[in-house]
Amino acid sequence: IILDFLENPTQTFTAQKIQKEGGLRGMIIPSNIAEGCANLYVDDAGLKPTALYCIERAMEIAESNDVSPYTKPILQMRNLGNLGIYLSHYNIILGAWKRVSESDDHQKENEKIIKHLAKKTVQDKYKHVRSYTHLQGRWPADQTATLYSLWLYDQNYGTDISSEPIAQWLEYMQTKATDEKTGLPVSEVTGKWGYSNYPRGCALSWSVKYMVRFAPEDAERVWELYKTHFSVDFVLGVGFREYPLGVERKADIDSGPIIKELGGVGVA
Repeated sequence: IILDFLENPTQTFTAQKIQKEGGLRGMIIPSNIAEGCANLYVDDAGLKPTALYCIERAMEIAESNDVSPYTKPILQMRNLGNLGIYLSHYNIILGAWKRVSESDDHQKENEKIIKHLAKKTVQDKYKHVRSYTHLQGRWPADQTATLYSLWLYDQNYGTDISSEPIAQWLEYMQTKATDEKTGLPVSEVTGKWGYSNYPRGCALSWSVKYMVRFAPEDAERVWELYKTHFSVDFVLGVGFREYPLGVERKADIDSGPIIKELGGVGVA
């Protein structure tokens, strides 16, 4: 399935009606695949050629007209703007490439994006990068991918660009964006959406995945609270609620289908 996607991504995007949307779903797919392929190499160095092919294809897909919101290569762009989702996940792909190839071929664009995201984070009053040009919202789950991409660059190149953005974001979340009832991060920090002040399963699942790399102790705390307040044993398996117990809201594109309180991402 993955090889089919890598060889013909447009067919998948069309069949599943995946639109650009500032690089959201179309960008997260190659980002996740690139990480998975890097892990193949970590597990078995003999798989390096396969891993590199996979990551290179993921990079090409990310740069294609199907996914990229830019009209020119990133190194030719004067202003990278407010495209946190796209830039963060493109950065993760570049980090996976460096990790496996040990080549500096893409360091310049990697560094340009890193400095842009780090600056945007510390200058923002919410300590978040905006995910999209057309929306003012700030989503912590998206920011965890941003911070992971900064941390990954530091790991690959021996720098320390990520420490201040990570510290400022963690402090903001702990002091201004934590749900009092559960102790969990809220799902959106500006309060502009009806779900903003609630922790959400779709957000928490992704947040823990990325936080465990750059803030392992905080990730462990969130994971334990997530299990306490959201996990459900439904005999055939275990899943996670999309919203806290007693909160009923309709499914949306982020949650996937909600069946008996369980969100699609939480089940996954």
